[in-house]
Amino acid sequence: MGLCKCPKRRVTTLFCFEHRVNVCESCLVSAHPKCIVRSYLQWLQDSDYSPQCPLCEAPLGERETVRLVCYDVFHWPCLVGWARALPPRTAPAGHRCPQCGGPLFPPPNLEGPVAEALRARLRTAPWARPGLGLPLRPQPSPQMFPGTPQPLETPEVLPWCTQTLLGQPQTPSSVPAAPVTPPEPPPCPPTPHAVVHMGGETPTLHAGSAPRKPLGGRETWTPPDRDEDKYRRRPLTWVPPKLRCRVRGAPRRPLLALCLGGAAAFALLLLLLGSLGRGGADSDPALEPLNNPHVRVG
Repeated sequence: MGLCKCPKRRVTTLFCFEHRVNVCESCLVSAHPKCIVRSYLQWLQDSDYSPQCPLCEAPLGERETVRLVCYDVFHWPCLVGWARALPPRTAPAGHRCPQCGGPLFPPPNLEGPVAEALRARLRTAPWARPGLGLPLRPQPSPQMFPGTPQPLETPEVLPWCTQTLLGQPQTPSSVPAAPVTPPEPPPCPPTPHAVVHMGGETPTLHAGSAPRKPLGGRETWTPPDRDEDKYRRRPLTWVPPKLRCRVRGAPRRPLLALCLGGAAAFALLLLLLGSLGRGGADSDPALEPLNNPHVRVG
């Protein structure tokens, strides 16, 4: 592990075998695109390297190169030819690094200058777009090439019924077609109506007619059932309207007076029962101490 010599001075474990310096990924893409880069521990174990393309055995500096996420470098034309030599239905997971066997396409969650540079290069190759999750490019149409002969357009022959309506003479080559019947218009839907049940009567209200109100009756207004009024307290519908105001806002003073009156009556009842019991005990001969043989007086 060491510091890169770029102005950012980043800590990195990558080591350039050719220049023998620590490099970060930003410098690896910008200043060392064709160098053999491995970890610093690998350079300590074995500092030998081959500056040649593993596919064509030619020096890497002769042609355009591409670096995979495993930091292996190949000639871009050699990598394209190697990928086209694979079976046509090879899955994206089947595209592996020819040298180390690592994944050829960078994972979607991998970020970094090396991964971004590899994605930008693979987007230009039609065979690599499915591996990146991109749609295939449309094939060029024949009109894009000026030397391609255009097919001759055959004259369109109108049907027999169309020629008759337009007043054109029927050619011998045209074949009379079956008469086309115009489509029937859809049946008109019946007029919508609503049925409202009120007590024992079942009047039918047609759309456009106003409902009739009973004489001497009051119209009961029901608030609309909205989502914001779902948890609002609603009035008691089973209580008559005359008693609803008393039940809803019952005064507290009559209730307090009723409680006080009940407590006073209960206290008077206790006093009355106590006085009656005390008077009966005074006249009871069983409670006289002189009549009790176990009590000795004098």
